[in-house]
Amino acid sequence: WGSLDAASIAGRIYDFTQDSQKSRVNYSPLLAQAYDGTEASLPQGPANPQIIINDGQALTSSRNLSLTTSASATAGSTVTEMRITQDVQELIGSEEGYQAYQTSQSVQLPEQIGTYYLYAQFRDSALETSAIAFSTIDYLPPNILKDTIDQDRTLGLNHSPYTVVSDLVISNGVTLTIEAGVEIEFDGVYRIEVNGSLIAEGQAEQRITFTRSDSREGSWIGIEFKSGSNQGRISYCDFSHSQTTISGGNAVSQLTHSTFSHISAPGIISLNSATVEDNQFNLTPGNPSLVLTINGGSVRRNSFVGGANGIAASGTVVVEDNNLTNLSGSGIRISTAGNQMRIENNNLSNCGVGISLSVDGGSGQVRYNNIDGCSTGVVLEGGNQASSLAGWQVAYNNLTSSSQYAVRCENNRQTISEIDLGLNWWGSLDAASIAGGIYDFTQDSQKSRVNYSPLLA
Repeated sequence: WGSLDAASIAGRIYDFTQDSQKSRVNYSPLLAQAYDGTEASLPQGPANPQIIINDGQALTSSRNLSLTTSASATAGSTVTEMRITQDVQELIGSEEGYQAYQTSQSVQLPEQIGTYYLYAQFRDSALETSAIAFSTIDYLPPNILKDTIDQDRTLGLNHSPYTVVSDLVISNGVTLTIEAGVEIEFDGVYRIEVNGSLIAEGQAEQRITFTRSDSREGSWIGIEFKSGSNQGRISYCDFSHSQTTISGGNAVSQLTHSTFSHISAPGIISLNSATVEDNQFNLTPGNPSLVLTINGGSVRRNSFVGGANGIAASGTVVVEDNNLTNLSGSGIRISTAGNQMRIENNNLSNCGVGISLSVDGGSGQVRYNNIDGCSTGVVLEGGNQASSLAGWQVAYNNLTSSSQYAVRCENNRQTISEIDLGLNWWGSLDAASIAGGIYDFTQDSQKSRVNYSPLLA
């Protein structure tokens, strides 16, 4: 091959390494010198030299390797010696390093992760040498995560913390389970791509951590569940210093008891038909622009502090008992309504908009919410037909201390002449004062009229 460097030779071979549909080329053993047309330039010593690492495994998490070596004696001689090295240059022009021939032995790798080549050469009783056999293995310590996980694996507490050094892909049909108390650190702008399943279930006293490594100032990307992924369950986890956090979550059924901080991207969580309960989102005001997007499922007892927009809900979803504070945009936004949606018992304070109801049909209740100190308490918008809000009840809410409007109506009067917002508490029983806090047809004749009678006392 013009070289004895097996890694260099591999770079000149197009086989399954470049295209998984192609056959694998085995180029061991190597001739130690160029063939010059004479018999003397060919190996005269033991035939069929071979070295096998860890019974042929391609990957090891241990520095300690077991080697199986063999060679066949030629007529009139016996195999007497062998030498093994990681540096093939040691075999060129030197007779040093030989030891007694044996069929098995152990060696130890250096601490550095990577691909290692081990070379073996044999000598017989006539001092004739063999061709040079080699084998290769990838060394990846158990606490280093990279490339593809293609068989079920559990990340145990005994090897924590784990460091992610490349994008990490969980193959289809494969489950990665993370034990309680484990720390996952990302040493670069990397993601976890889930095509199979990810189970990260900590405990109240043993939480799972996802964060950047101590040596980095930037952010890791997040966890991306791909279309067709199987399952995702996340509880008692702490996420920090990422861009997005969880996206494409068709497979995520559970996100509970987790915390999120120092998140930088526009939207951090996108889920479908999931249970999202007892989480804390502590974010920088105005960033990210959207915290949670959910289509179906339930959102209960979560805390949202900071950021631009809190919850964007659609489909048949229940949003109740959440606290949303200091959001520069909307605390809760309802769009693409399903049937029997419930937005109840939420506390919203110091938000740009408390609740934004942008639906064109469906049904639901917006009830028992405490909306206080927001620029605008409730925004009504959308609706291209007279029945757009017919199935909705907005009642028994506290709409107090809004700096602009308690209610802002953006519905078109030509399609919806009047919207019923009776049975709410406006912080006052003075109907004239309440009217001043409602933006409707009184300020813009193109808007629908808001009827706020009767008043809660």
